[in-house]
Amino acid sequence: VLTRAAATARAEGRPTLARLAHPADPVSLSGALRATHAAGDVAFGAVDLGTGAAVFARGPLPAWSAEPGTPAAARAAFAHAAARLVTEGDDPAAPLAVFALPFQGGPRPDTSPWRGAPLGTLWVPAEVWSTPRTGADWTLTRHVTVRPDAAEGPLRAALARPMAPPALRGFNRPAVGPEPTPLEAEAAWRGRVAAAVRACDAGALAKVVLARGVRYGAPEGERFDPAGTVEALLRREPGTTVFAIAAGEAGVFLGATPELLAQVQGRRVSTQALAGTIGRDRDDRALDVQAGQRLLASEKDGREHQAVVQGVREALAPICPLLGGDTQPRLRSLASVHHLETRLEGRLRPGVDLLEVIERLHPTPALGGSPRAAA
Repeated sequence: VLTRAAATARAEGRPTLARLAHPADPVSLSGALRATHAAGDVAFGAVDLGTGAAVFARGPLPAWSAEPGTPAAARAAFAHAAARLVTEGDDPAAPLAVFALPFQGGPRPDTSPWRGAPLGTLWVPAEVWSTPRTGADWTLTRHVTVRPDAAEGPLRAALARPMAPPALRGFNRPAVGPEPTPLEAEAAWRGRVAAAVRACDAGALAKVVLARGVRYGAPEGERFDPAGTVEALLRREPGTTVFAIAAGEAGVFLGATPELLAQVQGRRVSTQALAGTIGRDRDDRALDVQAGQRLLASEKDGREHQAVVQGVREALAPICPLLGGDTQPRLRSLASVHHLETRLEGRLRPGVDLLEVIERLHPTPALGGSPRAAA
């Protein structure tokens, strides 16, 4: 692979992207995050607690990364990297990449908790550890930029070094203070809720999702440990995907989500509508079952859920003429709540890729409300 990549780079006078894959030892997401965060590096990791699929990527390669922008800019950067990729014979002809898309474009204010985070950036990582499911082997995929003047010997020597997974043993509990500090005054929060209710009553909004941020502080003499929080999420949130983005000086963006925005395999696209929620009763199974049945029968939650289903269908209609799937919502039960879920799938028009699907879907009415711009 390196020989072909170097020959192509010299012949065309511009860099190529070589990709090599090797068997690897398993990676601990929390340990990898702690090592990366301590070093101030950029990385992304996720674990699907349903299937056991996991990935950890670190070290953006500047030559193949796009500056923060739109999905269209990310598609152009990805196409450029794919066109310059040299792989082993049966390896898929596309690089592995990480892309984080914010709800809204443009710079974030200095008061934003996410200022400085690489949202809107697509990057090709130098190293990716991954496994497709619980019990399966792990793979280390390495991307290498090969320049026209690069000597092949040093590249081979660097790649020959054994790569240990970026894991550290052990973790601390997620240290937080006793009471969070709201980032929005109570009166302002209540005013926003009242305004949203009026807009829904007037028919200006079909669905709106409001959020109020809070800030936690570490107790005296302690510090917040993102890796400990990831470990806690892995234990406490079965049925979700636990994720973390380490963004150098910008800190760590992490969480657990039950949603998969979209999956594209060839021309087949899969997505879901997840809206309508009720708390679970973990102490009484009969009451918990009743709560799920109330959710399924709820006119209000059913209406909210159908707004999301319709929003997803309308967003994908230009690129996916036939979108099938569930005809009625089912119950999706998580650790502390039940959700209404409708699974959808269809066949994309030729030439449509995952990034275009994301651009049309994100954010769905489940989080962004409806109509999107007004909400």
